[in-house]
Amino acid sequence: MEMDYNDFYVSLGRLYYAISKSDERIQKVEITELQKYISEELLNLDSSQDEFGTNNAYYTEFEFESLCDSKIPYREAYEAFVQFYEINKKQLTKKIKQAIYKGCEQIATANNAISANEAQLLAELKSLMSL
Repeated sequence: MEMDYNDFYVSLGRLYYAISKSDERIQKVEITELQKYISEELLNLDSSQDEFGTNNAYYTEFEFESLCDSKIPYREAYEAFVQFYEINKKQLTKKIKQAIYKGCEQIATANNAISANEAQLLAELKSLMSL
């Protein structure tokens, strides 16, 4: 079964929201770092597009913004990513897993300090993906 890249990028948006929100506030610098990560990393990871010609990587940002508006708990967003991961882990290469983790690190370190909750999520993610 081939992975749906639109779902992949939506799930990344959930993960990156969880990392950003885990310290109870989403900072402008974290959003800027996410946008930078999308343009410098995710757009180069895959060239899949939706029916309108939009690179699917932008769905990461769309989902992140949607979750910011809905203000769901960060754990709920993280668990949604974990569910996606468990279903699709065989299709996720080491390169993709490393890219996912790199995005989390960039967001967590955007304001120069990693909170205890961010550190915990990073450790859980590293263990989940066997990195």
